Amino acid sequence: MTPRSTTRRTLSRSATRRLVGTLAGVVAITVSVATSITAAPTDASWLDAEWDSSTIGTLDCGPDGSPFTTRASGKLLGGSLAGIDLDDLAELDGISGVNDASGVAITPPPPQSNSLGENAYANPLTVTALSTLQASLGDLLLLPLNADLGVDNSYVQVNSDGTSTGATGAVSNSGAIQTTASQPGPNPPTFATLQLSTIVQSALGQSLSTVVSGLADASLDVGAVASSATLDACAATWTGSIVSSLQRQYAVAGVDLDLTSPTVGTLVTNTSSVITGLDGTVEGLAGNAGVLSSLTTGLTGQLNALLNTLGLGLGSITISNLAVGIDLDDVNGLLDDTISDDAGIVSIDLVTGRISVDLDGLLGAAYGTTGINGLPANTQLLINDEILNALTAATTEALVNWVDDLEGAIRAALESMTVSAKVVVNVLQGSGPPVASITLTIPEVSLAALTAGTPLVTTSISLAGGAACNVVTAILCGLLNTLAGGLAANVSASLGTALNSALFTPVTGVLATTRTALLALTTPVVTLVSNATDVLFGEDSLLSLTANAQNTPNPANGNPEPAWTVDGPDAATRSTGQYDVAALRLTAEGTAVQLDLARSSVGSSAPR
Repeated sequence: MTPRSTTRRTLSRSATRRLVGTLAGVVAITVSVATSITAAPTDASWLDAEWDSSTIGTLDCGPDGSPFTTRASGKLLGGSLAGIDLDDLAELDGISGVNDASGVAITPPPPQSNSLGENAYANPLTVTALSTLQASLGDLLLLPLNADLGVDNSYVQVNSDGTSTGATGAVSNSGAIQTTASQPGPNPPTFATLQLSTIVQSALGQSLSTVVSGLADASLDVGAVASSATLDACAATWTGSIVSSLQRQYAVAGVDLDLTSPTVGTLVTNTSSVITGLDGTVEGLAGNAGVLSSLTTGLTGQLNALLNTLGLGLGSITISNLAVGIDLDDVNGLLDDTISDDAGIVSIDLVTGRISVDLDGLLGAAYGTTGINGLPANTQLLINDEILNALTAATTEALVNWVDDLEGAIRAALESMTVSAKVVVNVLQGSGPPVASITLTIPEVSLAALTAGTPLVTTSISLAGGAACNVVTAILCGLLNTLAGGLAANVSASLGTALNSALFTPVTGVLATTRTALLALTTPVVTLVSNATDVLFGEDSLLSLTANAQNTPNPANGNPEPAWTVDGPDAATRSTGQYDVAALRLTAEGTAVQLDLARSSVGSSAPR
């Protein structure tokens, strides 16, 4: 028995396997999903394809055994986009390899592709190719021209023993996936930005603004992507099954949906108007019936007993020369923030009007996975009702968090505002007209100091008709001086209490009504995010996004269509068929648009 090689195979055996006679097996085309992020093997519900019984010769899977023709490829971008056949762009050739009776053939050939030894080759994407590619794609798809391209690579290994590997994207020179769900550092790698508004316009002839009211632009930011496929054709032929001999993997380091809308600008403008209106509202407190009533009640409760003893009565109380200084700079500073919910699913740039939805986090939470990795084959990233509700909750939370911050800043501004005033108290004697007035002057102090009653209040007394304090009026003037002293000690606290009541009373106070007004302004933004996401990727959406896109070769339900339909297992030649995997796949409903990101392939392979 000849030992089987373990250095170039996914599977290893301790001895050579030989089979003479009739081979009859069922090839169950299944999927093993395992990424560098989450290893999650799954059996996809493909239709089975059977190999008919036939007589074959000796099959030796040892290192010097039966030779195989093997194929593999890796391609960063593929498909068709706005009339551009991405498969025909030379800059997107990636790499493909064939090992047959004539030897190993690699496209593109060395030196463009780097030989790594042991029938392995890599073709990293260069800055020059990337720049040329960007010129071809225009504004349909934006590529990170200034990014570190070390993670963008295509790899193949094609061995005559039947083993083959194709990989692309963020993969190493051994074909291993290098990306993770959460890349370290402040600038995680970005694969591409898909301009969805341009794609929808070119594919469907519709502008997003007509499809979704208030939506000016939309794009999809895709982080580093990768895929790999490995096949052991000899093992598959020996067992009569692809199940244990094929492995397809993918990884995506984040996907963000970016929406741009004037609705955000309207929110900021209207919020600014509410904040500006606070000045007038606060200044209007001097004539506010509630403030006057509260002040009168406070003073009356304190002085009634004394007034009755003195034979005097409390007449009208007026506030004159009330001056309020409020600094709203910190409040206005919140109008140019980028806000988000607690989980970071939705972020809103209040300056640019850009709303970013972390689809990776949103869908990962719904699927119970690490982002959109570890999903079964051909998982459509559908924004259904459950996910839409979660998105609406996240958008609402982001905006409520912002309103909370605004409310906190407004409260701080109101509490630290400065107040100065003159309070005039008219004093009655019996049922006649006022016999005197006492003017209390409150210096400029903070509302907090006013409420604490700490400012030094000055008083002046004026007798009715301009009379002076003399021997005739001495008794009255003495009573008034006593009364003025009591008022001076209490008027600032009474005014502070009255202002606090007007500003901070729940539901009806200035702060509460301002919060209610601000919350009402956020509703259109919540509606926009919900509608836009639903129209783009919902149940009856314009676009479809598929993670871990895989095919099963004919005759067993060719899927995805149309580009990946290839001949399936052939019993006569013992050919395995071709197996593909793409990290992400974007399609436009009812059109030829099909964009494959990080697509790898192995097969078809067969004994020579």
